[in-house]
Amino acid sequence: MNNQNDHDTYIIPPNFVDTGTFFGGMFRARNVIEAGILAVATGLPVFLLLPFGLTARIIVLCLTTLPLVLFALIGISGESLSSFLVIFLKYMKNRRIVGGGESQETTRTAPGAKKKRKEAKKAKPCPDKTMMSEHINQSEKTEGNKKTAEMKRLAAYPAGGAEGRRISPQSSTR
Repeated sequence: MNNQNDHDTYIIPPNFVDTGTFFGGMFRARNVIEAGILAVATGLPVFLLLPFGLTARIIVLCLTTLPLVLFALIGISGESLSSFLVIFLKYMKNRRIVGGGESQETTRTAPGAKKKRKEAKKAKPCPDKTMMSEHINQSEKTEGNKKTAEMKRLAAYPAGGAEGRRISPQSSTR
């Protein structure tokens, strides 16, 4: 009646062999250690040095230390706070500027390069209204076509005239 080949099948969960976790695999050991260090570093000064009663100290601990500890337990993007901080600092040190007009070496060797570029931009003369009217008159004389002259004026000075709109010859109604 009983077949010796019938065996009970047990499913083993994938986190059964996970070591270095606490609370059934919910928190990694590194995160728990960092949370403990943060709790001691922020909790002891608050608890020992504040001149309030016990209830006020506990409330201050709940508002300061508890969020830091929970943040350390959870981590950032699956990483502990210290490993995320190391990765972030490496990124900040080694980041590159993509698409810049200058090479990376020039930017790093000249710390005031950004300031010089800003000063050079400010030093460019800004066309005033008399220069704009001269430009329009010259364009009208050479082209003989008012629509083309107006389009050139709008393209050359997008902030002026027609509230900065650019019009195409197809959309013009004149």
